[in-house]
Amino acid sequence: MNRVEKAIALHNSGFGCAQSVISVFCEELGVDPVIGQKMALGMGGGIGRSGEVCGALSGGVMVLGLKNGVSSMDGEANKTVKEKVYDLDQEFLKEFKERNGAIRCNDILGFDMNDPEARTVAKEKGIFSRVCNGCIQNSVEILEKMITR
Repeated sequence: MNRVEKAIALHNSGFGCAQSVISVFCEELGVDPVIGQKMALGMGGGIGRSGEVCGALSGGVMVLGLKNGVSSMDGEANKTVKEKVYDLDQEFLKEFKERNGAIRCNDILGFDMNDPEARTVAKEKGIFSRVCNGCIQNSVEILEKMITR
């Protein structure tokens, strides 16, 4: 299975969008996948079902931080790396928005993630498996292109 297939399989088994995205990059980036999954847990539904930033996007931003971040407390080195990562985040966000039409979970899904009844309707219509899996696929594909540079 390739990364996209693994991420979608994770999502279909019950993991959130962010968890599914970060999980398939963790080992390569020296992070225990369980730690990545725990870090990304609250990102589901656009951050705790608030309908805000899509979890597949949030997971991607975390991957870029893991790949490019520093652990040094050196302020200048951190500042330089931070600027690089922010630029990468903007590039990632732009392509994600182009592919998915929006960056907010509610806008992408067309449902209010904070409304239990709306979530039920979305689930019954297969929105999460269809639309969310598409966002996960797009996120992983964009990241694969970006992290190999």
